[in-house]
Amino acid sequence: MILKAGTLKTTLSFVVLAVALSACGSSGPTYREQRVAAALDNRGQYLEDQGITSKVAAVFTAEPRFRDAQIRVTTVDNVVTLSGFVHSGSDIGAAEEMAMSVEGVADVRNALRVN
Repeated sequence: MILKAGTLKTTLSFVVLAVALSACGSSGPTYREQRVAAALDNRGQYLEDQGITSKVAAVFTAEPRFRDAQIRVTTVDNVVTLSGFVHSGSDIGAAEEMAMSVEGVADVRNALRVN
């Protein structure tokens, strides 16, 4: 197939125009792109929360006074919840302070009780 120079020039002009119009006509991300981005954000937040939970639990494991305590750690949106049992009232406050000292923790909800 042989194209004349004028035909090729016209065809290329239409292609360039179509690409330019499709780029200009975009009013932002599509619904699908927004859903994918939201899913990735959720997955990222979940992984961040899991990392915080692991770090807080490690802090308690490293502290001799909490090794045999029954502390459950959960994290949602960087807010740590402590539940379970410790040996004394002073342990409740100390556990909260230790959890709050972990990088990434925005707040601590303390539901610990003395056993």
